[in-house]
Amino acid sequence: MARNPKYSGPILVLQLPSGIMPTASNSATQSAPRAPARAGAVQPILFDHVPKTGGTALHALLGEALGADECSPIITGSIGEARAQFARYRCVAGHLYFQPMTDLSDLWAFTVLRRPVERLLSHLAYTRNDITPAADDFNQQARSLDLVDYIGSDDPRIVDTLSNTLVRHYAPLAWDGNETLAGERSLTLAKEALRRFNLIGLTERMAETADLLCWSLGVVQPPRLRELNVGSRKGTLESLPAHARERLRRLNALDIELYAYAAELHAGCRRRVIFAARGPAADTAAAVARETPVAARRTRVEFGTREVEVLRIEIYGQAGIGPVLLSGEITTLRVVFRAHRSVDDLTVGFAIHDDHGRLVYATNTRCHGHVLAVAEPSECAVNFILRADIGVGHYHVGASVHPSAQHLPTCYHWVEDMASFDVAGNMGWHFEGATKLSAQLRFEGVATTADASAAASVNVQYLNLLAPPLTDFRARLTVGAPVPALPAGQVAVLLVSLVNTGGERWPSVGERSVRLSYHWIDADGAVAVFDGERTHLPCDVEAGQDVSLWANVRAPDIAGDYRLQLTLVQESVTWLERAGGEMLELAVTIVTR
Repeated sequence: MARNPKYSGPILVLQLPSGIMPTASNSATQSAPRAPARAGAVQPILFDHVPKTGGTALHALLGEALGADECSPIITGSIGEARAQFARYRCVAGHLYFQPMTDLSDLWAFTVLRRPVERLLSHLAYTRNDITPAADDFNQQARSLDLVDYIGSDDPRIVDTLSNTLVRHYAPLAWDGNETLAGERSLTLAKEALRRFNLIGLTERMAETADLLCWSLGVVQPPRLRELNVGSRKGTLESLPAHARERLRRLNALDIELYAYAAELHAGCRRRVIFAARGPAADTAAAVARETPVAARRTRVEFGTREVEVLRIEIYGQAGIGPVLLSGEITTLRVVFRAHRSVDDLTVGFAIHDDHGRLVYATNTRCHGHVLAVAEPSECAVNFILRADIGVGHYHVGASVHPSAQHLPTCYHWVEDMASFDVAGNMGWHFEGATKLSAQLRFEGVATTADASAAASVNVQYLNLLAPPLTDFRARLTVGAPVPALPAGQVAVLLVSLVNTGGERWPSVGERSVRLSYHWIDADGAVAVFDGERTHLPCDVEAGQDVSLWANVRAPDIAGDYRLQLTLVQESVTWLERAGGEMLELAVTIVTR
């Protein structure tokens, strides 16, 4: 893709595979505590909680009290994504994260807290014993540590995991985004955030919390509270040596103070409900039936210190008709920003939302392995090049610039709805829906013939049907790290870099497209799996071009030592190694599940 001739500053081009700047909702400054009044007939209900606070049990209770079709599944995402769910559900529950400028005043909001150290130990026990960790070096190393050694580790990533989760969760709700979140200021903001909820629950007083919740919703006969999602092993504070207990208390000093404040708010909710209950109970369970759904609101959110400032977002496709694209078109999304001082740690990201406020795609430069730097005040840009495999519709784009991998605790500039584009039609195979999944067909027990009408059509669809066979099929494949041991039958994704070292373009769509695949060779040299799963290329790859993609790999079903041979295949034509190219061979141990 050619560089914009109007721009002469520094530029970084990222070739993307087909997510991370989340969304936020509108702002309102609230300092007074919200009264725990009952949820009105139209007012939507938001239930936010961090893991291992009894949220699954309360979520089940909400489903029984309101009706299963009134309550969303537990979602993980931003408050903006939660708002989009109100078009379908009266009550939205989830492990949410808050952004500056967030307004809860139009929602009946409920949250629950647990004693910080006990919650942390429960979460550690659950993540270490009951779920499969991410297959990266850090997670493998951390999981191999004894719990006491883990707690005592000085690794900054582990210390971050062990420190003040509650304050970091709630503080952004009351943050304006124009200062750094740290220390006592974070605690102050977290306390203010708790006052924005109508009801504060406590895990240690779960039965009482459930009763307060049901009363607030007008439920005459509360459902039975069940214990759900309990870990197989429980971590207890008493089982730890004194130095480990003290370290956890020290690392969570702000959380401990926040929990004490939450207990005061909970007691206040309880007192007000007791006095309110002396009057006639006018509400019934029928009073909470869903009426008019609350649609997602689109408002432009903007915050940050402005030390680095997003100036504009430019969007253009190969066809050169500006922000009007075809689905499948190679598209450049260009984020232009100005650094007002030198910075040596910079991340640039973008997010695409549809007209319903749903997040379509988001990513940033750090996710693709780049730490950016600007030596002096200047105007710079990052070009994200991707294939727009999304459906016909209107889309909104925002961008962010911040240090480190996350926009907390410091954000230079966050702006939503800065640009927009339309997808007006389709390139390649016909499809309907929100996204193009590039289906491939395999037939069993049926005969097929060519569709004469497709051959007779004179349009771009015909061009994508049958690419010519490659005569110069060469490539260089690399991976950044050894592949860890895989459980038998495990499906994993592996980050692979490809360089087209031949002289011809690799087509990425159509019957003769090029795809990444693999073979498994066992310890005796026999082929255990020849026709490995396919991974689509993110775009057509020109001669000399390099791309990175996450390859789907399925481990053999029998444990042992294997060689994983990563290769390419031009469908219906040939494999890379049969056309003079070289596969990438990796030693991998397959273990019993």
